[in-house]
Amino acid sequence: MKIAYLVPYTPSQIRPRPFRFLKTLARNENHITLFTVWTDQSEIAALEELKSFGIRIVATHLTRARALWNSLRALPGRVPLQACYSWEPALAAHWAQAVRDSNFDILHVEHLRGARYGLHIRNVLANASPRIVWDSVDCISGLFSRASTQSVSAGHRLITRIEYPRTRAYEAKLIRTFDETIVVSETERRSLIDLPTDMPHPNPESHIHIVPTGVDVDYFARAQKAHDANMIVFTGKMSYHANIAAAHFLLNDIMPRVWAHEPDAQVLIVGADPPAALTRTAAARYDRVTVTDTVPDVRPYLEHATVAAAPIVYGAGIQVKILEALAMQTPVVTTDTAAAALNAQSERDMLVAADADEFAKQILRVLHTPALQAALKQNGRAFVEKFFSIQACTDKLCRVYDQTVHTHKGA
Repeated sequence: MKIAYLVPYTPSQIRPRPFRFLKTLARNENHITLFTVWTDQSEIAALEELKSFGIRIVATHLTRARALWNSLRALPGRVPLQACYSWEPALAAHWAQAVRDSNFDILHVEHLRGARYGLHIRNVLANASPRIVWDSVDCISGLFSRASTQSVSAGHRLITRIEYPRTRAYEAKLIRTFDETIVVSETERRSLIDLPTDMPHPNPESHIHIVPTGVDVDYFARAQKAHDANMIVFTGKMSYHANIAAAHFLLNDIMPRVWAHEPDAQVLIVGADPPAALTRTAAARYDRVTVTDTVPDVRPYLEHATVAAAPIVYGAGIQVKILEALAMQTPVVTTDTAAAALNAQSERDMLVAADADEFAKQILRVLHTPALQAALKQNGRAFVEKFFSIQACTDKLCRVYDQTVHTHKGA
């Protein structure tokens, strides 16, 4: 297929969903043009890697000043800040011109931040545009609802309270505007379907599809069997508010309970852009906690850990950090919300805990029970291979593309 794929941030290992879909679509001999923005030179390498797969790249620079201006202009209006943040007029012009001039089969637009580019095509080309698949990924208004009370940042709680009502209305509009919508899980699908609206359009339920985020199971494969005893790892982009809340929960509530029984246990917080408050918390326990900041490859940290902790306080969709750890045969302890989104079975695929006390007990079980470690390693890897390989997830995406094109031709 000939695909125009718009992502409102640079696809990379840090933003793995579009990065892995693009590479796999290209390997499967689709013809892809990626439209995106970049914010700093470190993202150019990721674009070059995608280019090496035969993907045509159309990328423009989104400056901080431009993103701030977008947000300030949107603040008094009804459109969510998220929907305006990544708007870059030069990219919009390239995107519209390419769609006019090229015979694309599908336009794929990712995230609430990218939705405006899809609406732009609808406005400038009206009924002449190809069908648009909107990858909502998650129901962002649902995430904002939870973050408004559970984020560790008072400023972020305030922003999400402002954003929540207009994001809910905007998402309800988008799923009735674009031809097809995809999300990562049934929970996110149901959240979008249940959004209230006064729009006189039919229920969009049949046009919202589940396409999980996949893992490259060959890339995330254990190279060695040894691990460092009593090593607990938490991975994720540490500028993301839900990850910050989870990391604080791990260090402040869970680990003191673990250290009471296993004082030698070490914690690694691995991920880009950790906030100052988190690094201060880690510094107070410098002999037991390490914060790495950005790393070129997360696999060695997962490989050497005895346990991957994912104490998700709130969030949305699928936690890729869990899938990557399972693929690396690192036993996972997480919360019931995160496990439910994966349809994972507790005690077989991973261990699940409802509160800090139970979470600490589950970590200690793994640290002290070699037989349990071995079973979780084997079962976790098998679970990812069966349900979340990137090829299987890309196949689901392509079935949505095929359905969309077929519907368009028959219209």
